[in-house]
Amino acid sequence: MEAENNPEIVLDAVLETPSTFGEVTIGEVTILKYAWLERLGSPFIRTDAEYSVESIIPSVFVLASDKATLRKYGKDADALKADALDWADEKLRLEDVPGVIKAVVAKLTSVDKASPKDGGDPKKN
Repeated sequence: MEAENNPEIVLDAVLETPSTFGEVTIGEVTILKYAWLERLGSPFIRTDAEYSVESIIPSVFVLASDKATLRKYGKDADALKADALDWADEKLRLEDVPGVIKAVVAKLTSVDKASPKDGGDPKKN
């Protein structure tokens, strides 16, 4: 059975066990978090985006933040980006960066594999 047609695989992808690295925990992917990744043009979900500290750190911040933290930004991506860099400077250890990136990629890959590929209509997949 294909992943997008199996509700258990979809739930497992979204509700995976959080990954913790020092003070940073990459939690579940929510619609709010995914919307922020889209708004930021995250290189984790856009193949044409450049991987740089300024593009990766805000994405990690989004996936490590709770709903209340993300809602305080409204649609102000610039404020979120600035706070994300400060947050990373305080919370993210350099030796944890490779593990954090692998956890983010694994989580988003699981979500991508579980999501419908044709406009959200599972009958067409």
